[in-house]
Amino acid sequence: MTYRLLPALALAFFGAAASAQSFDGASIVLEQQQYDDGGGFTVTSREIGADIAFAFNGGFGAQLGFAHSSETDSSDPSLDFESNNSYALHLFYDASDAVRLGVLAAADTFNDGDQFLGVEGVFLNDRVRAEARIGRFVSDVEPANLYELHGSYTLTDRVRLLGMLRRVDFDDSLGHYNLGSLGIGFGVTESAELYAIYARHENDFGPATGVYNGDVVSFGLRVTFGPQNDRMFTYTQFY
Repeated sequence: MTYRLLPALALAFFGAAASAQSFDGASIVLEQQQYDDGGGFTVTSREIGADIAFAFNGGFGAQLGFAHSSETDSSDPSLDFESNNSYALHLFYDASDAVRLGVLAAADTFNDGDQFLGVEGVFLNDRVRAEARIGRFVSDVEPANLYELHGSYTLTDRVRLLGMLRRVDFDDSLGHYNLGSLGIGFGVTESAELYAIYARHENDFGPATGVYNGDVVSFGLRVTFGPQNDRMFTYTQFY
C-alpha cells in the first residue's frame, strides 16, 4: 500500500516545485534515541531526516520530507533490529506571517507499509512556537488515530525550551499510546541547533495485556539551509 502512494507524492511535489515562486527553507536532522523500559531492557536507535519547502503564489506551498531510522544496539543481543523509511508531503497555506495551515499525506515501510493522512498547523507568537496535528494511520495491521502538539519557547537568542504531547488511539479496543517530552535546544550557530529531550511514554494494550511504561532520551543536531523559517513543519514518523 505504501508503494502505491509514493509515486503520487513525488509527482505532486515535483510538479508543484516546478511552478514554485521561491525556496522556502530546508533542514537536516541527525538524532540518537535511547529507550529504557525500566526493567533492564534498552534499545538504541538512530535517525536521519531531511525536509525541503517551496512557496507558490497566493500564500500556498509544499514541503517534502524523508526520514530513515534504524535500531543499532540493544541489551538483548538476539533482538532482530528493525529499520524504517518514511516519506511525507505537506501542502500548506500561509494565512498570515504567524499562521501556516496544511494537509499531510505520509507513508512508511513499517508493518509492510502504512499510510497517514492528516491536517496540521503552525502558530508563531513572539517567543512561542506551536505545531498541532491530527490524523489517521491507514494500516492493515495497526489502524489508529493520531493527536499531537509540539511547542517551543525561546529563552534567549540561542536557547529554546522544547515540549511535545502525543496520543495514538488504536482501533478495535487495542489500547492507546501516550508520550510527553521536555527538552532544551542550544543554537551553536544561526543555522545549527543541538538539542536534548527526555520523554516518558505509556503503552496501554488493554486489560488482557497490560500497561508498559518507559523512558526515551534523545540527542540531536538540526541544521537549516536558506531562509530561517519557523513555519516549516516538523513531522516525524510515529513508529
